[in-house]
Amino acid sequence: MNGDVSSTEVRGQEWGSQTRAGWNPAASELQSLLEDLRVHVWECEAEWRLDDRIDMAVRASSQQ
Repeated sequence: MNGDVSSTEVRGQEWGSQTRAGWNPAASELQSLLEDLRVHVWECEAEWRLDDRIDMAVRASSQQ
């Protein structure tokens, strides 16, 4: 996974359409999809934490 949000969103849309169409993934495919999701969530949380730290630093520097 490359961390590109748009590619993850596309994969999510594909998952939804395949599920509605009766798609039944093998356990290894499902495990891979869940791992991709876990990595994506971790990357988003890391980005949010970084954004929060930047915001706090900007606020602290503007108060001085």
